[in-house]
Amino acid sequence: MSEAFRHRQAKHARVDTKPSKPCKTQHSYSTQQRSPPQARLTFPLAIISVRSMPIPSPDQCPALCALSADYFQALKPLHAGEGAPWGGVHQGLALLVLARPEQHNRLDPADVDAMQTFWGRLQDASVLVITAMGNQTFSSGYTIEAIVQNLDDRFEQMLDGLESLPLLSIAALNGSVYGGGTDLALCCDLRLGLCASRMFMPAARFGLHYYPGGLRRYVQRLGLSAASMLMLTAQTIDDACMLRIGFLHERHESHQALSQRLTVLIEAQMANDAAVVAAMKRDLASLAANRFDHAAARESFVSSLQSPSLAQRLKAAGERRSKKSAR
Repeated sequence: MSEAFRHRQAKHARVDTKPSKPCKTQHSYSTQQRSPPQARLTFPLAIISVRSMPIPSPDQCPALCALSADYFQALKPLHAGEGAPWGGVHQGLALLVLARPEQHNRLDPADVDAMQTFWGRLQDASVLVITAMGNQTFSSGYTIEAIVQNLDDRFEQMLDGLESLPLLSIAALNGSVYGGGTDLALCCDLRLGLCASRMFMPAARFGLHYYPGGLRRYVQRLGLSAASMLMLTAQTIDDACMLRIGFLHERHESHQALSQRLTVLIEAQMANDAAVVAAMKRDLASLAANRFDHAAARESFVSSLQSPSLAQRLKAAGERRSKKSAR
């Protein structure tokens, strides 16, 4: 599958015409970090009884510009409303694309229910990538006009559902991120972003006490120090600080570079054992939440030792090594 995936990407790769502010590609685990700033198959969704909506294109989704057109053809609007997110699964890759670039890819009440339903339809997926249309903003979170009347525990439940998916999830941040959009990104296992992007959490400025799941994720993912700075001050931080505190795992100097790196991660994940990934993700989450089940983790370890998959993969690795040695 990896060779086929790589062939499709080479065939359909595109060039980003609007790169972000130049800077060196960096990882949050790099030893050369800048100083902190000063200040498988498509599936039918619900039938949409509205006029035909054009499928998002690679040009509209810059973080996905290196993906082949096949993945875009699998996308369908998740509900009938204007600006609905698009979602689909093709050959093990699930995509969710936010589609309100003019409104900073805000999330409306209808989006929340549709996204929760979408999480339940990913049985054929090995990887989920969440991104957005446009080149300015990944997401500004829940629409401000609906906070008082419509913000309830469904938003938190939708994000909790994303966080607990038994597969690798990647947030491909096509721009800056604000408010509830930051928690959407934190629900993902990996977060790839861009140089010159920013983030802030305005809850304190609005007078909104953030919901429990979001507070927990901020502390677990970023630590109490960074969570306090972001939550209690509502200050904006830049891409260097986002990388330093672990909000970003990597940052890239252009959408093209980000998208190419994304295809590498997708290809690598397709080669991993899905059951082992799901079990280790579960155990890592329980460790972070101080509710680690040592017996369950031990059982998963022993089970993997006895699995046919491990024997087959080790045999294949040995054969590859022998071929290299014989050259």
